[in-house]
Amino acid sequence: MQEELRIPDLLRLTRLSEEVWPTAGAVLLEEGERAEALYLVRRGEVVVEKQDARGRPRILARLGEGAVFGELSFLDGQPASATVRATGAARVARLPRQRLEADPALAGLKIRLHAHLAREVVARLRATDRSFAEALREERWQARLRMELGWFLMVTVGLFGIGQAVQHLVVPGLPPLLHMAYSWGLLLVIVALMAGFIRIQHAPAAAFGLTFRGAGASLVEGVAVGAALVGVLALGRALTVAPGEAMITWGSVAGYSGLESALFFALYGPHCLLQEVVARGVIQGSLERYLGDRNPQAGLLVASAMFGVFHLHVSLTFALATFGVSLVFGILYARRRSLAGPTAAHLMLGLASVAFGLN
Repeated sequence: MQEELRIPDLLRLTRLSEEVWPTAGAVLLEEGERAEALYLVRRGEVVVEKQDARGRPRILARLGEGAVFGELSFLDGQPASATVRATGAARVARLPRQRLEADPALAGLKIRLHAHLAREVVARLRATDRSFAEALREERWQARLRMELGWFLMVTVGLFGIGQAVQHLVVPGLPPLLHMAYSWGLLLVIVALMAGFIRIQHAPAAAFGLTFRGAGASLVEGVAVGAALVGVLALGRALTVAPGEAMITWGSVAGYSGLESALFFALYGPHCLLQEVVARGVIQGSLERYLGDRNPQAGLLVASAMFGVFHLHVSLTFALATFGVSLVFGILYARRRSLAGPTAAHLMLGLASVAFGLN
């Protein structure tokens, strides 16, 4: 069993040491210097510094009262691996190595001191290893995040490019089947773009809201919110409908044939789901991760603003309405991290807008 340092040992070490009273900024130990002494901070604080690749000092640690430094040079006689300087007025005890070696009667004390310092060094190395591993993981995460952010910006540019195509291809007066073909074709191009982006992230489907976990509660909330939005839409329609005009006109689909109407209603739900995968699962979710946890609402706001801008070609009023609705859908998604609720609300509001002739 290894012997521990005892009170008499500490007293003898105190008598062997010399007092140093450094002022603010004074260097106690210089990197590369062969000091061969052990230091103990009795009062004040010192910092351990090491130069980085650019020759700038980088603080590795701050040591306060009771901390020991210079132990590596004291143990092996090699030059100091870092610089230590006082941050303010301090009191430091300095124990030269030769004072222990000069007196054979201190051999036992030297052994106990070396054993004690070895344990301290091992403990410090373990802590350093943990810190280094954490820093390495953080560095890898930041590098991956920067790469993903670059791809996200390219995806966003592509998204707005497709928006320009929508303005030129999906116009009033198109035959119903051609209108649906253009809408689905452009949406599938967006989905393919997002699928490539999802693959880069190596994340599970649940990270993008494609999960059954929480889907039931999300669906209930979505139906409730959808019903409220449809009620607001119905009230607005009732207040603006002309005398003698029907409330329900089915707008753009009123002239569809039976087959075209069946196809439209059969495909509208999947169309809403894919839009929510893009808007909430990919865009909002990615922005929340990039912008960090300190401001969790920033991703929601930026994603909603993006989709508002995306619809500016229709009108400013429509873009503002899209922004507001996107905020509501985004809040639904943020609560449960499921696309069930936002999709249900989207489906209800979309069909209501068609029924009232607003789309």
